[in-house]
Amino acid sequence: MNSDRFSHLEPDEAALYRAMCLIMVKHFVASEEDAAQLADALIELGIRNGYFFRVMDRPKDIAALMRIDKALLELTRALSDASITHAARLELGRALTFGPYHQNLPQETASKEGEAFLDYIQHEGGPNANSINHIEEHTKSLRKAVAKTIKTVSESPYAKKSAMRINARAIGVVDAARFVWQLALDKEAPNALNEDSPFSRFLADTFDACGIDSDPRSAFNAWVREQKKVHR
Repeated sequence: MNSDRFSHLEPDEAALYRAMCLIMVKHFVASEEDAAQLADALIELGIRNGYFFRVMDRPKDIAALMRIDKALLELTRALSDASITHAARLELGRALTFGPYHQNLPQETASKEGEAFLDYIQHEGGPNANSINHIEEHTKSLRKAVAKTIKTVSESPYAKKSAMRINARAIGVVDAARFVWQLALDKEAPNALNEDSPFSRFLADTFDACGIDSDPRSAFNAWVREQKKVHR
């Protein structure tokens, strides 16, 4: 494998890609170019954007979303005329806009300090002030979005009673390995993991390369169970 192919990556990431490429060559007799593409597909689907990123913890996530909803409502109430004076509200806007320059504004904007001040307002202070105004003006739509998310989490087949009970990373790598198997061989991966079968050996090597501390057979069976839940 060309040692320079992944030299632009961080050392740990490059090592993962090289190890995965060797697995592709071993199991699919792939060319270096094809091995790199297959390795990228598996890492992208299984590690970076895999099943792990779809799993939700139903009670924990709903509790957090309800806190967000209450915080949005409380912020709106706190910023209302009944809660805060107009003068204090203006002062809050100044503090948000000017940040560390709030108590000592530069006298000359053409100076080095003045340029830093204007840069701060443009890239940090102004957005800070606008964000709180935006939340206040759009609280209703924001709370609707939170309510929709709570409904999604409540109904999603990816939402668990406790996400800690499943090894989502291992299940994601199984899913990615199946995808790559079909991509490389143009045939679907087996729906049962037979001991010492070609796919079983491929999956075991993939788990080793990805550092998945889980039994491939157990992870495969968990993947099967999750597929039944998602597609029922």
